[in-house]
Amino acid sequence: FEARYGMNYIEGEKFKNIDEFKIYEGLAWKISERWSYSASGNLRSQFTTGYKSRTDDTRVSTFMEPGFLDLAVGFTYTNKTVNIQISPIGGSAIFLLDKELREQEKGAHGVPGGAYSKWQAGPSVRANVDYEFFKKVFRVRSELYSFSNIKNPPVVRWETTFEIRATKFLTTTLYGLA
Repeated sequence: FEARYGMNYIEGEKFKNIDEFKIYEGLAWKISERWSYSASGNLRSQFTTGYKSRTDDTRVSTFMEPGFLDLAVGFTYTNKTVNIQISPIGGSAIFLLDKELREQEKGAHGVPGGAYSKWQAGPSVRANVDYEFFKKVFRVRSELYSFSNIKNPPVVRWETTFEIRATKFLTTTLYGLA
């Protein structure tokens, strides 16, 4: 489980700048020292309501609006710092449970108007790197995920976190998402 929530306060107005949670579950059955058969599921969404901008109160998201579910079955390669899951069989779904967002003429978040969800099938790749260096003062964690199907261009997400440990209790974290 991973969660992030952040607020900004600018010119007397509060607004969220990041709001997300992820629940990830994976199973693996060893084939050799570094390879295994694998299956995984990943659920992502946000905790609170999101608006078009800090000055426009048009609601664009709320809890599980949208909700994203990624499922994959394939093979995983693992060593000390790298984990790569190659899944020839995968699925990706976007959920809209909120009536107001669902009934927009064009729909929302890639889900057609009036529909509860959009499902796609295809292959996926997930690569994770977790590396500590310089006497465990610096740590880089990065995840690259790609899902593709025949009808649409591939979906690619890349998250990187860079940590600098100043003391046993104080760490600075830089986070990037593409």
